[in-house]
Amino acid sequence: MKTITLTLAAVSVMAAATPPAAQTPIGDDIANRPGHHVRQTSTDLRAQLDSGIARGSITAREATLLRVDLNALVRLARIYGRDGFSRSERATLVRRGRGLQRLIRRAEENGTRGAPRS
Repeated sequence: MKTITLTLAAVSVMAAATPPAAQTPIGDDIANRPGHHVRQTSTDLRAQLDSGIARGSITAREATLLRVDLNALVRLARIYGRDGFSRSERATLVRRGRGLQRLIRRAEENGTRGAPRS
């Protein structure tokens, strides 16, 4: 949970400190598109999950369950993002993303999925 918070804080600080011309490729405003941060978070979670699987610290069963949760988070973000994200929708996505990251970390640490699905 702290990792995502720290990562988001670091990205925010870096984005504020970087000149606007250096923040995005020329002609590409991806960082300003709705849902960019949600997509980046889901990409980071997927990478963390894949890393745990590759190291063998996450079993195939755990991986299946965690992928179901990750896909549900991505699907929810798509639904919310159709008309832009409200403050409560962003909060829900952040909360679920942090919860999923916690489950991935627990699976990596002790070989179990952690807590039951919420």
